[in-house]
Amino acid sequence: MSKEQLSEDQVTRLPKDIVQIGVPLKFPVYDAHGQLLMQIGTVVSSEEQLERLYDRGLYLNKKTSSQLLASKKSADTSNDKKAKEEQTESTPVLVSLPLQSVNIGTPIQISPLSDNTNSTKYRVKFLGGLEKSSIICTAPTIDEKSVFIKEHSGFSVQIFSGKEVYNFITTASAVLHKPFPHIHLKYPQGVYSKNIRNNQRVESSIICSLVNHSANETSKSAGKIVDISLGGAMVESNTIAGEIKDEIECIFKLALDDTETLLSLPCVLRNVIEPKEDDDKQKYSHGIQFKEIPFLEKAILQNYIYQLLTGKDLNSL
Repeated sequence: MSKEQLSEDQVTRLPKDIVQIGVPLKFPVYDAHGQLLMQIGTVVSSEEQLERLYDRGLYLNKKTSSQLLASKKSADTSNDKKAKEEQTESTPVLVSLPLQSVNIGTPIQISPLSDNTNSTKYRVKFLGGLEKSSIICTAPTIDEKSVFIKEHSGFSVQIFSGKEVYNFITTASAVLHKPFPHIHLKYPQGVYSKNIRNNQRVESSIICSLVNHSANETSKSAGKIVDISLGGAMVESNTIAGEIKDEIECIFKLALDDTETLLSLPCVLRNVIEPKEDDDKQKYSHGIQFKEIPFLEKAILQNYIYQLLTGKDLNSL
């Protein structure tokens, strides 16, 4: 018997998900009689070819099969553990509000509970507070005019502090107008905390414009954001938007609660990946890093990322 042939009792049926199209084989494949069909490094080029091979019957050396099954089991366990960790990371946790870590000027979003459609949202700023007593924030305004807020009315509240988003339900214990309009919110017994990492990227398909301010003349490139995080984004474009370290402005719209908000974020161009020769799309991939994001825009971006990660709106917590 040649080295390229095994006996029938030395081979076992090949699981159907082992051979992948376009990926070189890492093991030899045999027929039911132990005759070598494909050597290590052979590439199956099409679905039709793969189906024909499976119809004929693909077999592995039993020793190789045992090693593959053990490797697959280990990979599945690792993937399950990773998925569980990601699920845990995306699950809000009930905690006490760490008031000392919330800085003055931190963005807060308040939504009246009386609005059953959950479409009314006011963006205000944190002014201070006293633990177990109240949280003080600016009064909401529309077109620079104060919004009437009734004392003891209920609100769904989001506080965006660093990488944390805190959510809770409370009431307006006092609404004051001197020395300036501000609100005392009743201090919550507990809040739901959700951490959104700067590098936690989500896939997207957002039309954008890249404006390069570093060139001698300001240039614009149309593109599409294919993934985004609080720290930056990957943008595909038909043209190169600039050189590495150029100052870029990324302009795009985000849709939340059926409302579109135009964002214009300052960025730095960190890398440009040219298209491959065999790539029909011929798209240049731009890695951009966001600089300091204004608090309103950051609140909107955090909510957008959270929705894509969990399928939930932060306001629904």
